[in-house]
Amino acid sequence: MADLSAVAVPMAATAWLAPYASYRRRDALLWLVGPGIYFFTVIAWRVTLAPYRDWSPRPEEKARMRWSRDPEHAGTWLLTKPAGDTGHTSSR
Repeated sequence: MADLSAVAVPMAATAWLAPYASYRRRDALLWLVGPGIYFFTVIAWRVTLAPYRDWSPRPEEKARMRWSRDPEHAGTWLLTKPAGDTGHTSSR
């Protein structure tokens, strides 16, 4: 039980931050099999650099992604807000 409680907080943080870094919340389950620290590091790095996003969007994010035309952030992606008030994207 102590081992599970040691990964509960990092799993929760990974699940919370994952959508902001083009990962899925279920990727937090990787903490249970070992590579969770790697994915948490990648997710934290991407969230930190989100204003300068240069990674490709997931297929379900493409409808909300726009290529930045701002000269200061040229070559990066912008993730627009969802159209509805549900806070998530549709599964088209």
